[in-house]
Amino acid sequence: MNIPFFKPAVAVLIFLSLAACSNDDDTNSAENTVFDGSRLSALEFYSEAQFVATESLGFALNFGDEPPDVEGVFRIEPIVFQSSTNANDAFGVGNSDVPFNLTLSNQDSNSLTIDIDTGTDLVEYTSAVISGSGNAFTIFAVVTLTSNGIESREAFSGNLTEFGIENFQFSPFVVGNEDIRLFEDLDNLSERL
Repeated sequence: MNIPFFKPAVAVLIFLSLAACSNDDDTNSAENTVFDGSRLSALEFYSEAQFVATESLGFALNFGDEPPDVEGVFRIEPIVFQSSTNANDAFGVGNSDVPFNLTLSNQDSNSLTIDIDTGTDLVEYTSAVISGSGNAFTIFAVVTLTSNGIESREAFSGNLTEFGIENFQFSPFVVGNEDIRLFEDLDNLSERL
């Protein structure tokens, strides 16, 4: 039996079924991933090995889907380099970094997104999410270095109080470089401005 449209119709059906299957496979892509405040969903920002390394430096990772409302401007000073996964880090433990004002805005309690501004044109924050519960929070941010376009990640962590952020910590790393640094506000209070 010779049906002239049979072969093209089968080819179209196979193409459509493959296309439908490939759409199902995209459910775990970054565009479709929904951040829910869990350690698992934060793997879009850090690998599990980076979480372990960051925690080993003393960085507090606060997970949960009910972070405090941290919107405001906070003075991060004095910010001191406390430790690194690279024992030969050139910055040097104990050295101070440039103080800055951390502006947190547009916090969305449904999507757990937040906007960050540190008052510098050296970096561009392309996206950020917040997790935590009670007064404890952690912000995971994707950053682009404006001088060379290199992508970086930063995490901010602390406990919100009426006066500001207690135990503020900051941990940056460049994607592709496994060196992770830990900075802390040495006086344990990043004052609300």
